[in-house]
Amino acid sequence: MKKTILPLSVLASLAFVGAADAGTPIVSDPKAVIVEEPTDWCESIWSLPTLYKNDQNAFIQEFKLIGRYQLQYANVDSKQGGYSDWENRRWRIGAQAKILENIKLLGQIDIDDSFNPTYGGIDEAYIQIALGSGKFSIGKMKPTFTYEYTTSSKYISTFERSQLVNQLIPDKSSGISWVGKAGELNYSAALYSGDGDDEFGRFDENVFSVVTVGTDFGFADWTLGYLYNGSEKNNNTSPYSHSFSNALVFGGEGPFKVGTDMLYAHGFDGNNAYGLIILPTYDLTEKIQLVGRYQYSYGENDTLRAQSRYERQVPDITDGGHGSSYNAFYGGINYFICEDKLKLMAGLEYSDMDDKAGNGGDFEGWTLFTGVRMYF
Repeated sequence: MKKTILPLSVLASLAFVGAADAGTPIVSDPKAVIVEEPTDWCESIWSLPTLYKNDQNAFIQEFKLIGRYQLQYANVDSKQGGYSDWENRRWRIGAQAKILENIKLLGQIDIDDSFNPTYGGIDEAYIQIALGSGKFSIGKMKPTFTYEYTTSSKYISTFERSQLVNQLIPDKSSGISWVGKAGELNYSAALYSGDGDDEFGRFDENVFSVVTVGTDFGFADWTLGYLYNGSEKNNNTSPYSHSFSNALVFGGEGPFKVGTDMLYAHGFDGNNAYGLIILPTYDLTEKIQLVGRYQYSYGENDTLRAQSRYERQVPDITDGGHGSSYNAFYGGINYFICEDKLKLMAGLEYSDMDDKAGNGGDFEGWTLFTGVRMYF
């Protein structure tokens, strides 16, 4: 059975993506715009944001709304006190279009969780052009660095990324990138603005760059990433001049998968940091996933910091949560209602921050997580 989707809302929305003159009809015969009738309630609901789809149209092939909402609760019980809170972790809305068969246009904003104001800033806004076996992108986007950060928050199996990953990764920034393939080798190269003072950033001051190379060994996918930070004045990046990520992901299409990442960063002040992450998952059924993670990190001269969510929120932590070594163990379970598009999550993490300088900053405690995640 098929149904007809009329592209009426598209004509009023194309100005958002700059795709066409709103006064020019895209399709003269609405009956030509058809998609397969969804087979279950998940497909029925998640097909609604696709306002227009027609691969036969030479100009615009698809227009859809996109967004995500993530609600989570955390309860911290530590030697430095307790903390608990509900949080709208991520709330975004936008639109995406495919035009001229090889061009993707995407724009998405953050929604302020207090609605005061509602607009929380530009999350991403870019143009991506497929050229041969590669893709060229320009605009504001997320740099692809480290295994956990490269994995979208739509798909990550833990509530928060690892401590050292959060300490090293850059913010989403304006820039240009190229992703390509040479034989069995995958690679990417990107240049970004280091300015985070306005939403799109400027290139008249400092920049940072990210280069990755990787391949599929059969038994594991390997990716080596390098981030070069041109100046410690860059406020879109952390104060490290050279950062490296060496990631191996074991397990293919089977139920068991293990992601690993070895990290190293050289600080502008000469203080280095390094760490290891091991993140296994096991699909018990199509609906239930078991998750584990071990992370270790070390920072010279107390240059590590406890997680901003939610360890640094306890009342008796001192020295801003700075420490030298960090160990954490996470165990969780995820229940997929509509795959990753709608899932329930629960997890428990034990973490220990050791302050070798002896000036405060120690943390030891348990954090209980629970929440729901949805995207379209």
